[in-house]
Amino acid sequence: MKLLTSTALFLLLISLASVSYGQVETVNYPNGGVYVGEVEGGGLTRRPHGLGILTTADGNIYEGNWEYGLQHGMSTHTNPDGVVTFTGEWVHGAARVPLATLREQERERLALIAAIHL
Repeated sequence: MKLLTSTALFLLLISLASVSYGQVETVNYPNGGVYVGEVEGGGLTRRPHGLGILTTADGNIYEGNWEYGLQHGMSTHTNPDGVVTFTGEWVHGAARVPLATLREQERERLALIAAIHL
């Protein structure tokens, strides 16, 4: 399982410190996933709510906003190889509006390079 870089963790903690709601915790799930971030509820009912990072047992990473245990708001998904596969808006756990995928970003860069060299 991939570990967070110290810079990513530092930035997350700084951003979490500026938010007035939610308690920051580390939650270890029975399936091997680990969530670090704001939660609501307590004991067995606690769930991600606010800013946080979920790393699944297979190495996928979801960073961003959570609401009542579901991704909600801006979030980024990174696959186990470290490739960002989605950045955009989530609504109640479903990806809705991608800002750009890696391939779209690459196409945009290639188009820009082609335009400059033509």
